[in-house]
Amino acid sequence: MNIIGNQYRKGIGYDPKLIERLNKETKGKEPEADADVTPVAGIENIGKWIILNEQSLISTDKYYHNHNWHDMHRLLQSGNQFMPTLLESNQFDKLVYNGINEKHSKVHYADETLVPLDELKKIFNGRYEVRSSWRGEYLDARFEQREDGLYILSNNIIQLDGSLKPQNEEILEDTLMENRIPGINLEEWIRNPNKHGLPKPDISSGSLYYWCPTDERVAGLCADTDGANLDCYRNPSNSYVGFEARKIWRRR
Repeated sequence: MNIIGNQYRKGIGYDPKLIERLNKETKGKEPEADADVTPVAGIENIGKWIILNEQSLISTDKYYHNHNWHDMHRLLQSGNQFMPTLLESNQFDKLVYNGINEKHSKVHYADETLVPLDELKKIFNGRYEVRSSWRGEYLDARFEQREDGLYILSNNIIQLDGSLKPQNEEILEDTLMENRIPGINLEEWIRNPNKHGLPKPDISSGSLYYWCPTDERVAGLCADTDGANLDCYRNPSNSYVGFEARKIWRRR
């Protein structure tokens, strides 16, 4: 499988050197596991979880097909897990992308074992490859217009009355606030997002479709034969066929 697939057609910005780097033969170049990586106890199916940082794990798979954004939160949190924020999603992209680009994996499952390069490529392709079958992933970011500007609301927690309450509320700063259809540069966004995990206003052109943050909308990733997208214009009350969510487990 080629990383990012056929980018030239309306998809991620065509960059032959990038594709060549990511698709280079990597057999036999896996390093030994780092000695200072600590496994996380109490997680079932640890081969389905990747160490995101010192406090969190992220699932390799996606769950809860065809539910709206609100219900996704309720389903995830019923199992004491959460939807990835934009920042967590960006950190995940960096881990996966760098593991592929450096030709050896330094990404670990929850049991300390290394994630194979083929698995990293599969994950990256699942998020951004331009190919058939429409795929989408919700992210924990809702936008709200207030008197002093547009805010990003994240780390949403289900309350006793069933409502969602954000634990983080920040006014958007240093953010690209216009649609690019297409596009923005995927690699640049992965490597150098703003503090919210969004593209900066001066990001280079590319073919990753971008719908900017809008009042009362939520964020997600999606891709199909027409292109790959960072979409901050999703209606949180709508269910979209093909949309799912990864799970985040956070150390308490």
